This record gives sequence, structure tokens and C-alpha cells, in this order.
Amino acid sequence: MERVPAGPRRLHRSRWRGWLLAPGVALLLGLVVWGALSGPDRRPSERPFGAGLPPIATERGAPPLPEPDPLAIARRAEIAAEEARLAALRAARLELERQVAALEQETAARRSLPPPQEPGLRPVRVVVHHRANSPAASGAAAELAQSLRGGSGFEVLGVRSAAFVPSTPVVRYFHEEDQAAAARLAARLGRGWAIQDFRAYLPQPAPQTLEVWLAAE
Repeated sequence: MERVPAGPRRLHRSRWRGWLLAPGVALLLGLVVWGALSGPDRRPSERPFGAGLPPIATERGAPPLPEPDPLAIARRAEIAAEEARLAALRAARLELERQVAALEQETAARRSLPPPQEPGLRPVRVVVHHRANSPAASGAAAELAQSLRGGSGFEVLGVRSAAFVPSTPVVRYFHEEDQAAAARLAARLGRGWAIQDFRAYLPQPAPQTLEVWLAAE
């Protein structure tokens, strides 16, 4: 058997020892580093996951949302305000139409009623005059007197004939406070009737007395 010299044998043994010790040393260093990193005094990292990365890396595949257009938002607000204003105007118009219809109905109802009279006041007295010696004028005066009777606020005292009559039909009043009653009577008789101020006439009849004069036929 061939013997290996002492020098080469020591070198051969040292190589085997280095190969066997290298993994152990590496494992020991890893344990030391791991212990230093995970020791009881080691605080967890406060840096959030993904900090420092661009948004495309954390939301991969999601496109960025578009920013709102201020002009479009302002335009939509103006349109909404205009629609609200138009709706308010339509509601106001409907309310006004309803009020107008109610007023028209109330006016029609009032026109159908006889003129009101104050309690305690006598009706206005009326004397009808026509041209003498005229059967047509006499018949017209009788018809006019009949139309004034019966709850109209006028009391016909009588029908008289006169030698001279005005050329147009008139209602004469003799006191200032009877002017409104004369105008109301002329309006009741119809178109073509006028009122005459006879306050200067003497002798004056009693207040609330009117004269109706038919025109010459």
C-alpha cells in the first residue's frame, strides 16, 4: 500500500473540513440576522403596502377617472334653476286663472241680484212725463212706469203729460245727493238716456225725487 506524504494529507483534511463547516457557518449567520430583525424590540414597519409605487402598479388594469368639468357642472345647475323657475311661473299662472274665474262667477252672481238698499231708507220716487195729446207717448210712458215697479228700488208716483218735452229722453234730479240715483235710473232705462242737473229749479221737489221725461214722438 502506497503511503501519502504528511504534507499532502494535512492539506487534504483541511479541504474536507472547510467544505463541512461552510454550510454551518452560513446557517449560523442567517439565524443571527433573523434574530436581529425579529427581536422583541423590533417595531413593525409603518410604511403602507405599496407606498412609493405609481398608481398604475397598485390599480393595475383600471384607467384613471376623468376629472369633472366645471363648465358642465355650472351648465347643469343653470338648466335646473331655469326649469324650477318655469315650473313656478306655470303654477302662478294656473292660480291666477283660477282666481279670475272665481271673480267672474262672483260678478255674474252679483249682477243677477237687485241693487241693495240701505235699511230705513225710502225708495227713490219717480214721476214720468210725456208729451200731451199723443197716444203713442202716453202708451210708452205707461209701459216705462210699469217696468220700474216691482222691487227695483224706484217708486213711481204717477204719469203726467206736458205741453213741451225735451228732444232727447232725460232723467232730472233736483238735489246733489240724488245725482247717483239719477245716473242709476238712466242706466236702467237703456241707451240714449241722459241726466239733467235741475238743482237751480224752483220750487224744488222733495229730496229723493226724480223726473223722467220722454222725448217727443
